[in-house]
Amino acid sequence: MKPIRHEFIIDATAEQIVEAVCIGEHIQRWWTNSATLKPVIGAVGTFRWKSRAWEVTIKLEELNSRSVRWTCITSNMQGTNAWVGTDMIFRIEASTNGSKLSFSHEGYQESPCKEVCTDGWRFVLGTSLKQYLENGTGKPQS
Repeated sequence: MKPIRHEFIIDATAEQIVEAVCIGEHIQRWWTNSATLKPVIGAVGTFRWKSRAWEVTIKLEELNSRSVRWTCITSNMQGTNAWVGTDMIFRIEASTNGSKLSFSHEGYQESPCKEVCTDGWRFVLGTSLKQYLENGTGKPQS
């Protein structure tokens, strides 16, 4: 099971990136309009895409000034359960142009939707999250 991996340079502080990936109100502005998550280890959050009838439930397993880790509890993303039991890890390092975000989706099962999800993460993080943090407006889906 090869992980999905991406790296992006974002003109934002590590603190801003951490907040953007562990607080539901921020996630609503770059990933999905329907997101609940509190910045507390052990918190459970739900992300919904009503237009596609997708729902993902995650548990916040790690939270510090340089990293966030979610574990997927339930998912029907892309019509499969390929996300269940996987970890989504966000690591942040200082960069000359802001921060480097290294993302990995670990334990992802081989499935027909892996390529779509790889491209999806590239867009969601490299375009929508980046634009949200740099310009205040992301491209969340509903």
